[in-house]
Amino acid sequence: TVRPDERLTWETDAQVVRDTTLTSELGTTGLTQTNRRHELLALSATPQWQMSERLLLGATAYWQDTHYVDGRATGLIDYEYRTGGLNAKFAWNERLSLTADADYGQLLVPSSDSVRTSESLRVGIDYDLGLRWHASIAAGPSRMRSSFDEERGEVYSAHVSRKGERFQLGSTVSREVSPTGQGLLSTRDSLEFSTHK
Repeated sequence: TVRPDERLTWETDAQVVRDTTLTSELGTTGLTQTNRRHELLALSATPQWQMSERLLLGATAYWQDTHYVDGRATGLIDYEYRTGGLNAKFAWNERLSLTADADYGQLLVPSSDSVRTSESLRVGIDYDLGLRWHASIAAGPSRMRSSFDEERGEVYSAHVSRKGERFQLGSTVSREVSPTGQGLLSTRDSLEFSTHK
């Protein structure tokens, strides 16, 4: 749902997923040999403030609860995942905008009473290449921590889209920090293609 105001816009979302590990673990843990029920509940909120004609500020809040029915024997663990972030976009001119994002995540595993955290910072640009083409790129450092180790790396995203007369085509390549069914945080590389009216 979207709640518009003169300067403030709210977007909220709720997601309920009931599938099996044959699909939920593809591209993450890879533990697809056994068929177990996977249940997920997620809530998110994204407010944005239009501070001026050039400056847009935003925030994100996300909560996810993941449960595997009889999953312990397969190495899959129930977990809760929370993230929060702040972002800004400054229009340098009619075509070019500068962006910045800071994110914090927390992974809780009740069965082992463990907590893992992540932090990341990205800066980037958005650029209109013409009437039909748009491109954006952002990158920066990331850090994942637990009570016994720390891992540093990078996160990034690059997106290109083209508006046609009937459809809009897009392609995105990214590296993001995400939780896995083994109760860990990891960086995940992805390549996506999209099309919509």
